[in-house]
Amino acid sequence: MTILSNPPELPFDITLFRRELGELRYPVNILDGSFDVRRFLVGRQTFDRNQRITYSTQWTANVQRAIFRDLAFELGYAGNRGLKLLGTRFLNEINPALPAGRTNPAIGRISYQEHAGNSAYHSLQSSVRKRFSQGFAFNGHYTWGHGVAYGGVDQGTAFGNPTIQDHTNWRGSRGRYAQDIRHTFTFDLAWDVPLDRWLAAKSGFAKKATRGWQFNSIVNMRTGVPMRIESGRDNRGNDDSGPQRPDYVGGQARFDNHRDTLVLMNRAAFGQPCELRGLRAPCGIYGNLGTNKLSGPGSQVFDLSLFKTTEITERVRLQFRMELFNAFNRANFQAPSGARLRISDATFGRITAADLPREIQFALKLLF
Repeated sequence: MTILSNPPELPFDITLFRRELGELRYPVNILDGSFDVRRFLVGRQTFDRNQRITYSTQWTANVQRAIFRDLAFELGYAGNRGLKLLGTRFLNEINPALPAGRTNPAIGRISYQEHAGNSAYHSLQSSVRKRFSQGFAFNGHYTWGHGVAYGGVDQGTAFGNPTIQDHTNWRGSRGRYAQDIRHTFTFDLAWDVPLDRWLAAKSGFAKKATRGWQFNSIVNMRTGVPMRIESGRDNRGNDDSGPQRPDYVGGQARFDNHRDTLVLMNRAAFGQPCELRGLRAPCGIYGNLGTNKLSGPGSQVFDLSLFKTTEITERVRLQFRMELFNAFNRANFQAPSGARLRISDATFGRITAADLPREIQFALKLLF
């Protein structure tokens, strides 16, 4: 790979790979007239000469209160903001409004990396905790959170898979970032089951059979992750349909009965920008649907376990474990991805995958 610093007539550095340079000797002398950088029309990659440092700020505030000696409640707010996030802006793209197609037709599309994105996150966090006492403990946590961003690695702009639709207007693609989960609830429980007391066990065998039982549970519930709906067609005419979004035309965009039909989104709620205006694609128009406006299916997972620990000697114990993951065998569907997020595809909005079904596990552990 060879980096050419500020070639003539180009106000930036460019990077060329060895296979592009052919039989030229190294280092390349761009001033001797034998090398014309403008003949490489496949595109250019350049970096901001005045790179800025990405940084973030965080802030929190919370209140804790002991309700009882072993029970506490906490309510808090947490937020952060990311500034000067790294992203890639595409310059000199095809523009159907220009007679030559590009601002500078002698140069291909320019990938310009700069620190110009930002993000913001706000959340309400609450929890209830009961310390282990009287053979019982639990923790419950609920979070309402919302995060938005444009540019940055989270938006894919640093890796050639941009979600920025219009590179002359980054803010127009500001929206929920990929990890924006609105509601999250978790709960865990540990309980030493007092069978010996309930059954009034008195004999040695009865005590061994009824002591050492423990029930545990972990519950995870959340709403769906954002989905980036694509038009699947180059309506703008810049030869890059990937980040282009469709128009939202109204109506119910997300079906509530998707668990029965396995169809999550309503194709009739979206349209191609050119077709809706009676124009032939490409027509120089971007879609009006926001970034990551819709969410995929939520998830509910209940994990249960039952332990029985039996003392063999003073130092040796045998533990039997029965564990059920996704105990109620709930189908937690995954959000559509790939072609199923393009309204131009016949499989748009279809659900084709789910997380793991119920799994039952038995084990014996010798503790010493």
